[in-house]
Amino acid sequence: MTSTLPNAESKRPVRHQPILGLRVAGTGLGVPENVVTNEDLISLGCDSEWIIQRTGIASRFHAPANVATSDLATKSAKNAIQSA
Repeated sequence: MTSTLPNAESKRPVRHQPILGLRVAGTGLGVPENVVTNEDLISLGCDSEWIIQRTGIASRFHAPANVATSDLATKSAKNAIQSA
């Protein structure tokens, strides 16, 4: 939805409107257990410092083939409900 009200920093129209009465009650995280570091990628010819300097990434998570995105989303949702 596009509003005709201008953004404070620019003259372009605002592309969203605030939702009054909405709040975030909890957040959750669901990531695979397998952590892959930049050092783990050395065998592929990647340099750890090169990756960090250009992306800021020091590690990432890798899910096994039997774990779907929905599995991670369910885990995240359960954690968000518990933290609410």
